[in-house]
Amino acid sequence: MKILIVSQYFHPENLPINFIAKLLKEHGQEINVLTGKPNYPKGKYFAGHSFFSKILGEEFSIKVFRIPITPRGSRFRTFGLAFNYLSFAFIASIIAPFILRKEKYDVIFVYANSPITKTIPAITLGKIKKIPVVLWVQDLWPQSLEASGFRLPKILLTALSKIISIIYGNVDHIACQSSAFKEKIMNDFNIPREKISYLPNTIDDLFLNSTKNNIDFDILNKIKNNFKILFTGNVGEAQSMDTILRSAKELKEKSFKNINYIIVGSGSKLDYCKQFAQTEGLDNIFFLGQHPLEEMPNFINFADALLISLKDEEIFNLTIPNKLQSYMASQKPIIGSLNGEGAKIIKISKSGLVSNAEDSHLLTKNVIEMASFKKEKLEELGKNAKDFFQTNFSSKIFNQKVMSLFDEVIRNYKSSER
Repeated sequence: MKILIVSQYFHPENLPINFIAKLLKEHGQEINVLTGKPNYPKGKYFAGHSFFSKILGEEFSIKVFRIPITPRGSRFRTFGLAFNYLSFAFIASIIAPFILRKEKYDVIFVYANSPITKTIPAITLGKIKKIPVVLWVQDLWPQSLEASGFRLPKILLTALSKIISIIYGNVDHIACQSSAFKEKIMNDFNIPREKISYLPNTIDDLFLNSTKNNIDFDILNKIKNNFKILFTGNVGEAQSMDTILRSAKELKEKSFKNINYIIVGSGSKLDYCKQFAQTEGLDNIFFLGQHPLEEMPNFINFADALLISLKDEEIFNLTIPNKLQSYMASQKPIIGSLNGEGAKIIKISKSGLVSNAEDSHLLTKNVIEMASFKKEKLEELGKNAKDFFQTNFSSKIFNQKVMSLFDEVIRNYKSSER
């Protein structure tokens, strides 16, 4: 099967779709990727790329077509992200039919994290080439924008909702990374049940079976015998960093000197977090910045437990955070400060302890409780997490589900064309 993946971001940008593309290729599919010139997350073009650099390239022996786009960190400042989103949707819709005119595909697969507007050129291509388009929803728009701190005027929200409704109505199938997304989209946009399905994420195999523990931080070596709780990924508004900071402060006030938070990642709240920790004299929380995905197993293996935290917003209650699957695959106990789908999975899998989103006091209580667990109990929680991952989220399971979905969508599309 020949598949065109449409994703505004792709390697060398670090996103889960990189692994998905490699996975499908390794299972015998021919993969092309339509993406933008790489500039995420810093908002500057990667070395060797520019607005006018060559369009055709290759990653992982996969043919990649790169659309010229405005970088996220452009001189337009506040409007930089909007220009970035719109430039891909607009320019790709115009030039993709031309640069892909000789390519024949069986299906178009849209990886729809933000922005959902990347689906527009996919729909255009689908109609021109007369092939089905499968939209894999990772974020709910416009809710994810608002929950992440963007405050949009009501008139703009109404217009955006209309655009999203048109997008959902013009793709051939919608797959959702969370079963709760499925119900929300059906109800809010009147999507027929047969047009939508649940397709959970999988994660890079590097999180599996790793025993490395090469941590080259002097500060961490000093706490190696403490109970270490690791948070990885985006340090932003959505992650409710204040909850973690307040918990660290409470642990210090209660003199739990043998418990430490380790934050590996970057984002809009990182400077704020560092300033808060400095002002409050928190010596039990460490900020190590962003590191390549390949180094994450080292940090995970160094930790005793893994932390996931989200704000108490409807959109986050409906989602399954990507890092949850990575954590489960790593066979470590999980501490969750969140509601909804993510919390439900931790509880069902018996892989850790969960507190309500934004409840720093209950988070602290769970941290203290887990720090008191014997080694055997921690290992049991980690094993439960790994077993649940293998049964529900492994790359093998994902490949079976997505290929079965493609076969069904293509079959239905051909039947409707007769």
